[in-house]
Amino acid sequence: MGLPNLAQSKSSLIIVDSIEEMRLKALAIIEQKNNAPEIIILEKNDTDIKGCTWKCVKNEKGNNVLSIINLGKTNATLKIQLKNTKNKAVCFDLLNGIEISAQPTLKPYEVLFIEVKNTNK
Repeated sequence: MGLPNLAQSKSSLIIVDSIEEMRLKALAIIEQKNNAPEIIILEKNDTDIKGCTWKCVKNEKGNNVLSIINLGKTNATLKIQLKNTKNKAVCFDLLNGIEISAQPTLKPYEVLFIEVKNTNK
């Protein structure tokens, strides 16, 4: 006896044929609802596995506040960029009260809590 098929009800039911199609549709919905992050983070480390995890929220000034932790076993060099602009990101370390590079290196289990500003604001 198999499971019954899902049926459309009050919410949206999106049927896909692959994990990749599911990923693309989910990202499209996030973009459509304007909920995609304004920050792009590129990570380089000594492994092929992403070691850092991050969360981003807006503060009352409209700037992005970024929390990053390196959960990997090696140092991770990050490149923090603002999406949809050619302006450089200005990063302010909220824990130490200083401006830092937009390309920081985090040791394993190191935490970074920063405000990311657009140089054009």
